[in-house]
Order: sequence, then structure tokens, then C-alpha cells
Amino acid sequence: EARHKYIKNAIISIIFFILFFVFQSQHYSGDAWGNMAEKAENSLSNRFFMSAPLTSSLNYLAYKFLKPFGLSGNDAVSALAALYGAIFIFFLLYFLDKFFTDPIVKNASLLIIVTSGFMQLFFGYISSTVLYALLLLLYITAAYLFIQKKVSIIIPSIILILALFAHGTALFIFPSLLYLHIASSNINSLTIKNIF
Repeated sequence: EARHKYIKNAIISIIFFILFFVFQSQHYSGDAWGNMAEKAENSLSNRFFMSAPLTSSLNYLAYKFLKPFGLSGNDAVSALAALYGAIFIFFLLYFLDKFFTDPIVKNASLLIIVTSGFMQLFFGYISSTVLYALLLLLYITAAYLFIQKKVSIIIPSIILILALFAHGTALFIFPSLLYLHIASSNINSLTIKNIF
């Protein structure tokens, strides 16, 4: 049954990828990530942009891979946003299956999320926030699984570190790792000794 659920989620994700890709807006946020992907061929600083090195390097790799097919930097980054969106949908379905038992609540939650404004990120929005949005969902999912004692604290930690390399504002989410540690270890009073 779990295998069939994953296959169903994968099919739904592919459908969303097609929707994201076909109806691309190619809204340029002003960050010029597409241009940076093109310039990264000759400039290491554009390949590993300081505030978002993971985002800039993946944008460059997408451009390098898709350039032979005639895609520009903006086209490649836009296509990558659609791929991130498909992965987001897959893990969103996974998370909702784990978090909700009532199918009505689960489907209502799915509908609210996929019709919300931030989904525009996956319709070709050329910005560093697209990968960040995906990694935040992965972090929330991993944190929930950690609380359920199904994964180690290492998994949400790695995902949050990746999110930091995708977008610098992930730094503000790091205190949640401390909370996860405290919540999982039955600490009654907060001292340096019982945190580390």
C-alpha cells in the first residue's frame, strides 16, 4: 500500500511539474539569477554567490546542462523552479499523509496550500527563495518525523544547513533546532550543561 501511495504521489508531482513548466511566468525578481547562471561560466563569484551559494551553484549546473538545448540562463532557472515545485508537491503529499489521518482535513489542507500565493514561486519565479521554500518544507517534514522518533536529529539539521546555503534568512530558523533538541530530551530547566 505504501508503494502505491508513493507512485500516486509521484504521478501527481509529475502533473504539477508539467503545469509549473507549461504555465511559467518567468517573473524576474530583480536578483538576476538567470544572468548570474550565464556569467558563472567565467566567474566563480557568480557560481557560488555569497548569500545563496547552493542556489547559485545549482542554477549554474541547470544552465550548463540545459544550454545545449537552446535554453538561456533565465529559461534554465525557470525550469529548475518547476522541478523544485514538483519535489515540493511530492513531499507535501508525504507530509500531509503523515500529519493528518482524516482525509477531509488532509485534502482541505492540500487545497489551501496549493492555492496559496507562495506557489507562484514554482511557476518559473527566478529567485533564490524557490529552493529555500522547498527546503523549508523538507525541514518541517524531517522535524515532525524526528518528534515522532522516526529519524535522527541529524536529518533536520542537514536540511536546515542546506536551507541556510540556499538563502541566508534560514539563519532565523536555527533556534527551532534547539527547540527540537529540548522537546526530545525531556529537559525541564534550560542550562548550558543540559543543552550540550
